[in-house]
Amino acid sequence: MDYYKLLDFKIEPFSNSPDPRLFYHSRQHLEVLQNLEISIRLKRGLNVVIGDIGTGKTTISRQLIQKISNDAAIDYHLILDPGFNSIHGFLTHILQLLKKEPLEGNLDENSLKEQIKAHLFSQGVDGNINTILVIDEGQKLSLESIEVLRELLNFETNDQKLLQIVIFAQNEFEHALNKVKNFQDRINFRYNLTDLNFKESKGLIQYRLNQSFVQGKQQPLFSLAALMAIYLATKGSPRKMVTLCHQVILSLIIKNKKKAGICMVRTCVKKATPPKKANGFPGLPAGMFVAGLFVAGILMAGMLLSGTILPEKYQPGQDTGHSQVQPMELQTNSKGMQAFNGQSPTVPEAPTPPSVPAPSDSILPDIYGSILVPENTTVSHMIKLVYGTFHPKLLSQVLQYNKTIADPDRLTAGIPFYFPVLGRETRYDDQTIFLVILQTLDFKQAFARAASVRHKGLAVRILSFQSQDKGYLFNLVIDRPFKNQEMALVFLQKIQPEIMAVPKNVVSLRTIDSSDKG
Repeated sequence: MDYYKLLDFKIEPFSNSPDPRLFYHSRQHLEVLQNLEISIRLKRGLNVVIGDIGTGKTTISRQLIQKISNDAAIDYHLILDPGFNSIHGFLTHILQLLKKEPLEGNLDENSLKEQIKAHLFSQGVDGNINTILVIDEGQKLSLESIEVLRELLNFETNDQKLLQIVIFAQNEFEHALNKVKNFQDRINFRYNLTDLNFKESKGLIQYRLNQSFVQGKQQPLFSLAALMAIYLATKGSPRKMVTLCHQVILSLIIKNKKKAGICMVRTCVKKATPPKKANGFPGLPAGMFVAGLFVAGILMAGMLLSGTILPEKYQPGQDTGHSQVQPMELQTNSKGMQAFNGQSPTVPEAPTPPSVPAPSDSILPDIYGSILVPENTTVSHMIKLVYGTFHPKLLSQVLQYNKTIADPDRLTAGIPFYFPVLGRETRYDDQTIFLVILQTLDFKQAFARAASVRHKGLAVRILSFQSQDKGYLFNLVIDRPFKNQEMALVFLQKIQPEIMAVPKNVVSLRTIDSSDKG
């Protein structure tokens, strides 16, 4: 029995063969396919599709062949490996493809070209047959072979090219094109394939599943968090996604489960990825998939719906210039608190509080920090940013540490304002999820970012956590807790307009334990 039938599949959903039945019409793949077919039928000559490994070039070529194979007026030929050692060998192979039979005699290069020309004129003019040459792995073409193709393109009548050439090649083919300008100038249609965005990646996975399920047996096999994890692990490469999804399907069968979550994806990635000393995304270390799923920049949320590509300089693990503490992989320790990269957080001791007049009959707590009051703000606005709420009792507690402010309704810009450490009134359940925009040891930095983000319309607050050495780590979070990662990711998709208004921020999912202080 085929293994995939255990999950009610009629065909293997994530086969690495270019099965036309599983061809997903992403925007760019559909555009390429349509333009190639139009160019071929209009006999426009040369077409080139370039893309990195695994972006779908071979799949498109097979889909193209399927679309034209039933047309009696089209005679197509496929070259899978054009890396010939000599021009003579290349010409011999082409002529044998066209004639569909072994050649007689020992022909030199000129004779081979003349026979190719005669065949093309016979087919194209006398038989009205459109001859197509599809070349895969085009980056293997030598400069001499490219020159041969240029010469073959010269075989034409007044109104049509007698040979249509479609080349699928990896990115290095660009260098060859730049060296043969007179060949590059003949390109009728040219396209550079890129990896898929999250929306398309999710669509590709779901399309393959839908096409493979037995009728009436469709079921969701991947959670939203799992789909995001697959996307982050593969960076939208169709081939890598297919390979990883295949491994996840096998894990589902082995573990007798019906749905894959983030942990299962993480396990499959670890099995497929050799250990590296990698820093951040490229090697996908195991820390990528710990308790909090790392979301690749707050712009990623906009990309979930719109397909926006995340700029290179905002990739996770890089310095955005906004935080002294880089976004780190998060992991739940035995107390539910998050540890960084598997280690307990090491936080410098908090700065010594400035000397501030205080009531003699009370012992004031430490402070988170202080700021200089900005223009056009209110005490209630500042308190809500730091404590997440505002009410008269809280105002009174804060004002005890700000004796220089006689009237909170008449706030003077530029004076210092101190934020005392108060007991958190809102208690959260263990493993509550927050969307974290910034983590920093610098209170002023956290407050400044909170003010700018809130000004853009995104509801945020600062959550502070005390480490063992009494220092504080300040987390700028979206002011809404979630029960699980899936709910957080769904919310992240819904707030696209607010997110797009606040570029350069980094978001991660963080688990908050009810015992966290500050």
